[in-house]
Amino acid sequence: MELIDELADAYLLRSYELQNVLNTKTGEILLDGDEGITGEPSIDWDDEEADDLYIIPQISSDEGFDVMQQFALEQDGDISNKLLNALNQNKPFRRFKDKVIQLDLVEKWYKYEKKAAEKAVMGWLEEIGQSYQDLNEKYLRYNKTF
Repeated sequence: MELIDELADAYLLRSYELQNVLNTKTGEILLDGDEGITGEPSIDWDDEEADDLYIIPQISSDEGFDVMQQFALEQDGDISNKLLNALNQNKPFRRFKDKVIQLDLVEKWYKYEKKAAEKAVMGWLEEIGQSYQDLNEKYLRYNKTF
């Protein structure tokens, strides 16, 4: 597994209680949250070592909706209409996912969603001035030791 896979998964996490954190010194991804949930002490953001840590952004509801809508628009006629109709109903996220299952598009949807997440996190890394290539090398070195 490469760093981009973990970054994309972290971005797609929708949680108010947990957040993923990138250690730019090691390329490691840490889970931060209440110790009762994670089983680990939460990160001390006042610690000097926290300077190398960045909270990985999570996809917002609006961004998630936009990705679903774009996926729907890129499908062929009838399928596109069915997906867009699901998004225009009450509980659009649930209805969209149900429709994706019904139309046997699950694998295609998850690949699309992951590509969108990868694009978003690459943009985020650029914003924080981090080179993906350098971080991935650190990540691979770090994970070889475990």
